[in-house]
Amino acid sequence: MRNLFRHSVEAAPSLHERADTLRASLSRRDVALGAVVAAAAPLPAMAAPVPVERVDLYDRLLTLYAEDHNARPARDNPETERAAELVASRLWDTARAVTDLPAPKTLDGLRATALAAAIIHEFALCGGKDMNECAAVGLIRASLAVTGTPLPPGFVGFGDEPDFSEREQASMNQRHSAVPAWAVAEIEAEDAANA
Repeated sequence: MRNLFRHSVEAAPSLHERADTLRASLSRRDVALGAVVAAAAPLPAMAAPVPVERVDLYDRLLTLYAEDHNARPARDNPETERAAELVASRLWDTARAVTDLPAPKTLDGLRATALAAAIIHEFALCGGKDMNECAAVGLIRASLAVTGTPLPPGFVGFGDEPDFSEREQASMNQRHSAVPAWAVAEIEAEDAANA
């Protein structure tokens, strides 16, 4: 059996021999015809670069969330309350604007949309009572997981986490507050214009 196998392998033409046979069988007319066909065939479309979608909005949301988180205690102080409310309003308006955009087409776009939706639904108190809220929170969590998007530091939760009450209490007991300079400047400019 070994001899038969060895004989059949030795009898097979080599790759070089097969290439020489193919070259000899092609006429100049065949080569020219092949060139014409190749020139007429469309080139495969190059994949367009995938756009980076909504990255600036994602970064803006993170910045506004951090500013709002730091300014939350200032809402209880009459001197800084208006500026702190302005920060919160800007955060919510930006988050709503992101969720109002057409459906994202990339993971980056989904990431920004999921973060915006999470910000809107923070403190949603999804305890099984409002099915729409629970469905939204479930979809937000899935989108965050698929895109690998972490929640921002200080995010309290959606209301159904086991430690939600403790985190909510810690957030309310936060003593340090810092209203961003841009919010203070806007309030001062508004007051100056109304004086």
